Order: sequence, then structure tokens, then C-alpha cells
Amino acid sequence: MPPNPIPDYEHRLDRYAIHTVDPPRLDAILAGGWKFHPDGTVKPYYGFTCIAWVDQASTLYATLCKLQQTLKMKFDATGAGHVFSFLRPDSLHMTICDIEASPTPLTHDLDTRLQQGQTAFEAIGAAGSVTAQIRGIGLHSTITALVRFADAAELRKVLAMEQHIKDATQMDVRQFTGHISLAYMVQPPGDHFAAIKDILLAHDTALGDFTFSAFDLTYFPHMNEYNPLLTLDLATGQITRHEDTITTLKAASS
Repeated sequence: MPPNPIPDYEHRLDRYAIHTVDPPRLDAILAGGWKFHPDGTVKPYYGFTCIAWVDQASTLYATLCKLQQTLKMKFDATGAGHVFSFLRPDSLHMTICDIEASPTPLTHDLDTRLQQGQTAFEAIGAAGSVTAQIRGIGLHSTITALVRFADAAELRKVLAMEQHIKDATQMDVRQFTGHISLAYMVQPPGDHFAAIKDILLAHDTALGDFTFSAFDLTYFPHMNEYNPLLTLDLATGQITRHEDTITTLKAASS
């Protein structure tokens, strides 16, 4: 029996958990700088990543959208509204494996990434749907809903997917640490840190189950838009190429 991956995974999550965050660390990392302008508008930022969408028909999606609205309202009321830029609800997802990102377009890599994605998806095959639990709030360069696993077998599925993608792309950006980003920090919290932390701690709880039975290789031009290139159905192993999107991206890069 392979070792249980959950303890190491939970240790990675704890680095982002709201109860562990302190102001000096936040002011030091302010990583949203290359993805958003200080006024909260999005910057061009391009890349390839594999993601599982939050189903827009799910209870979880409704919960996360309401949470975004509630946090924004509370931040505005305390004078901290300028600190964050909230992501579009239709972009909500969990990253399985980042591949490549750049402040300049990467469409010249499109054919290579498509072939690598095909190879990875064929290796993953009909791995079966994945069920996780959304519990707790994280804060780093983003406000996140943290993805946890009660069943080690479910986490092993995702870790295996990640490894197949890394093997095919020969890229290893980071270890899988499941989260759903809700907002990016665009300005240092400064004197607002205590109020922000108190607001987030009030929502540091269970938010619902997250289940996905497919995931995508996507290309993004910024943090509010992810364009599916390939979709893997985890029940059947079927791979769908999104030819219209691929054609549009190739035309834009020619």
C-alpha cells in the first residue's frame, strides 16, 4: 500500500491558510503585480494550464459566488476594497497542473503543448471522477477556497494526473496544492490587514463538496479567461479537441 499523501498535502495547504498569515509576509509577496494593475484591472498574462472547472450548475458554484459578493461588500465597508480584485465567477476553477506562463503571448508553443496535452491525457485515461471538499480560506497573493481530500485515493488520482502532465510537458512549476482563487491582492493591505483577516476568518469553514468528471488543457490571455483546448472525460477517457478555439488562437498568432 503506498503511503498516505494527505499529511504532506495538508502541510502544503497550511502555508496558505488564513490563520497562519501575517502582514509582513503579505507585503513581501504581493504577487498580483504582474497579473493586475493597482486599480484592479487585469493585465495581459499568458499561459497554458490544466484546470477542473467549478460546475456553474452546482451548489458549490452558488456558494462561492455569494462568498465573493459578501467579501467584497465587507471589504468595501471597512475601507479595504482597493486591496483586492475579484475574479469573474465564470473563471472559477481548480488548477491541476500549471505548465507555462509569461507576460508575452505563448501561442507559438500551441502545437507543442497540444501534442504534449494529448500524450498526458492518453496516459491518464478513464481515471474516474474526483471528489474533494472545499474547506477553509487561504490568503497569499490571492484569496482562495482551499481544496481538501477526505479520501487518500481521490488525492492520489489528482497527483497521478499532475505527474502525467509534468512528464509529458517536461515542466514542473509547482506541487499540486488545491485551491479555487476568488480574488487577487493588487495593493498591500497595510493598516487594513487586521480587518481583512477577521473578515476572512469568519468564513474559514466548510463550503461544500467539489466533484469533477472532466478537466481541460487551457490557454489563458489573462487571469479572467481560460480557453479550453483539450478536454479529457475521466469516465470514458475520451479526448475532445476544441478546434474553433485552436484555429482562432493560431490565426491570432500568425
